[in-house]
Amino acid sequence: MLGVVKSHTLRKSNPKTSRPLHGFTLMELLVVILIISILIALLLPALAAARAQAESAVCLSNLRQCAMGLDEYATDWNGFILEESSAYWYSGNIDDWNMFLCRGYDMNQDSNAEVYLSPAVSVCPAAPYGTYDPVGKPGMGASCYAMLQPNDWPQGKLFTTNGTYTHPDGIPFTATVERLTNVPDPAGTIMLEDSMDAPANGFGMIGEFQPDNGATYFNQGAIRFLHGMSLDDSWANVAFYDGHAASFTPGQLINQQPFAGPWPAGWNITNYFYDFAGDYISYTRNTKVWSIINPPPPSP
Repeated sequence: MLGVVKSHTLRKSNPKTSRPLHGFTLMELLVVILIISILIALLLPALAAARAQAESAVCLSNLRQCAMGLDEYATDWNGFILEESSAYWYSGNIDDWNMFLCRGYDMNQDSNAEVYLSPAVSVCPAAPYGTYDPVGKPGMGASCYAMLQPNDWPQGKLFTTNGTYTHPDGIPFTATVERLTNVPDPAGTIMLEDSMDAPANGFGMIGEFQPDNGATYFNQGAIRFLHGMSLDDSWANVAFYDGHAASFTPGQLINQQPFAGPWPAGWNITNYFYDFAGDYISYTRNTKVWSIINPPPPSP
């Protein structure tokens, strides 16, 4: 016996009885936009802080590599390194310490020496003009972390000399030479630091710093607190002569050598820096007062 198959008739839905489709109302759209805006406002500071920490971590790694490169250079040259040289000033040739390490120049400025360091690690990733230099190659010109120029620091005389030398082509030049084996406290004395930039004068990062007010304003204030989120949350990264690197706020940095001294009695020492906002600031040690110098003194 055959079963009976029931037939079903497809019927067109009645638009009058079907459920209408609604779009977002203006108020609902505004609420969604508001929620998204709040989420972005909450996330942006966290992302910016994460970026600042990442840049600082790269910077600290760079400083350690620079310190290792200087130590290797000194090992090959009887404990000596060149902090700076006056030969061919601002011509894209040999000048600051990084050029001896990155371009293969020896103590006599002959270009047949070993390359000890990649140019990219001699500048800070957070420096606005950290890759600027006359040659156009990062870290290959007057653009690098600032090295201690200790001539006016009393303890600097223990390991620093200024001399006149002769280039292979016969041109005399003067140079500041440091003997690393004579540094009195390698683990407690800063060798390299984050530095300011002065692109209008043909510089990226300034290649040297001096700790006291016996120096020019330009080199005194070379150190800049590049890292952080604000004036109240900023720091500079440094490398010590023993090779380790660390981060310091302005209040911490002034208690490190060579800024802390000791200084001869009667010296009214003022330390100069650039803050996170780029303002020229000073710390007078006798009065323990911070000041903003605005406008800053002209650079050379």
